[in-house]
Amino acid sequence: MSRVLKIGVLIIGLLILNLIIHRLDIRFDLTSDKKYSLSEQSKELISDLKDPIEITVFLDGDIPIQFKKYRSFIDQLLRNLRSQSSSIRLTYIDPSEGSAQERQDLQRYLRSYGVYPISRKVSTKDELNQSFLYPYLSVSDRQRTIFIDLLGDKKPGQSEQDAISQSEIGLEQKLNKTIRDLKINSNGLVGVMGDSKKLIAAGLNNANGKLGNYFFIPMDPNVVMINIDTLQGLMVSNHKFEIDRTIQLVADQALMRSIPVIWFIDKYDISIDSIGEYGQYPASPRQLVIEDQLFKYGSKTEPYLLQDLRCSQIPQVVGIEGGQSKTIFIDYPHHPVLFPNNSVHPMSQAEVISFFATSVSPLEAKPGLRSVPLLTSSVRSKYTQDLRILTFDMLRIEPDVASFSGPERDIAIMVEGPQESYFNNRLSTSDAEFLSSTNAEFIDGVDRAKQIVVGDLQIVLPKLSTDGSLFPVGYNSWERKLYRGNLLWIAESLELLLHGDQYLGNTKSLNSARIIDRKAFDDRKYYYYFFMIGLPILLSWLSTILWNWYRKKKYA
Repeated sequence: MSRVLKIGVLIIGLLILNLIIHRLDIRFDLTSDKKYSLSEQSKELISDLKDPIEITVFLDGDIPIQFKKYRSFIDQLLRNLRSQSSSIRLTYIDPSEGSAQERQDLQRYLRSYGVYPISRKVSTKDELNQSFLYPYLSVSDRQRTIFIDLLGDKKPGQSEQDAISQSEIGLEQKLNKTIRDLKINSNGLVGVMGDSKKLIAAGLNNANGKLGNYFFIPMDPNVVMINIDTLQGLMVSNHKFEIDRTIQLVADQALMRSIPVIWFIDKYDISIDSIGEYGQYPASPRQLVIEDQLFKYGSKTEPYLLQDLRCSQIPQVVGIEGGQSKTIFIDYPHHPVLFPNNSVHPMSQAEVISFFATSVSPLEAKPGLRSVPLLTSSVRSKYTQDLRILTFDMLRIEPDVASFSGPERDIAIMVEGPQESYFNNRLSTSDAEFLSSTNAEFIDGVDRAKQIVVGDLQIVLPKLSTDGSLFPVGYNSWERKLYRGNLLWIAESLELLLHGDQYLGNTKSLNSARIIDRKAFDDRKYYYYFFMIGLPILLSWLSTILWNWYRKKKYA
């Protein structure tokens, strides 16, 4: 055998050995929260997949350097998932590739799911260009597609790098929840009742990115009762008009059948538009019949408007400058910016915009009931005790900051536990006839019911533009800003009601994710030393011995 052939065989052998070692993918995860290892929950979820699941990565192509490490993390996580099941398929799409028509078609498809790019300015030596980045994954089966917003949990004032790091920590959990939702394969039907039912349903159905696992249907009470066994949840709202007795009865019977209900209550029929049109507006609460029913279930709405120094802004004309009106933006405390309360359930911390909200309180005296706050004001809040006429002239006076002394006030609470029907001993003849017409049996109590009471309908009500089209839920037309937390909070509230908090939010901190678990390392340090140091030395030593043996044999 010639010398050249021997060297070639040696090189090929080393390449084969390198390929085998690469295939083994031996890695050690020393982070305290096992950030780079699949959880047992993931392994169990993935192992029994029957239908194929396709995961598509849109964070591809020429991406900024701070996203490259994140992209490597995503690749590793997805490979780990695929190693658990051959049903997992991976696809990578670069939104900047293809012809102009192909890019437009892709953008149109993504917009249909509420997916919009991040605009970034990229400077080169010669010019300043604008690029678009899509930090999203989609998870699809044969019937549905659900998108995951990789930076959807970015907190106000949080740096992009910290948002990326936090997203890394929670990504496996988000993927688990999405795959779980596809495996459930339920219709996800949520009925919507009340005088704004069509508008609410349209706004939520347009938000496929957050609520792709649910379909919201505006329903009359008789339709709800006829189809009540097919519903996963029910939303009830009052806006301009009172909730009528039939709606009250249907919502009550849904609860008695353990169907979760979310109540959106507008205590005040008031808006910025009404103040702007009339110059003033009386801020007096409405006496709602529904409040007596909610009181029976263990909650009450306070008779005061909430004001909060953590709020959004509205434009105000303050003078004339250069022959034109001078407009500035002023904080408007009647439009509080709320945050999910994660003291009990780990909900994502994203801003929720509200308009003329009232707080909701639990009744502590109700035995067996458990109340949990889900959405709260800041500690710089107060009630409008004097129900005066609202005008924009109030904005000319600096607010008395000392009077905004808190505490935090709950705008939404969840109440769960045993419930007795509100209609016990008060079922009228017309009520009984209605139930009979829908072939529904009256149920007088239930061992466990779950409901959420929200003191502001505007949280879920989309605004109409001048051409009649819908703005997204959470869009503040005064600031021209979209508060992504509104949809995220609604999605997580439904998740909490229907499935519990197993996949909610992200409780791990950035600090804990970056710390090496010293105890885990110390317990197996000699094992790690062997693979990282001892094994390479041993292989080199064996190679040297074999080579010397070969030479001695040849030239002996």
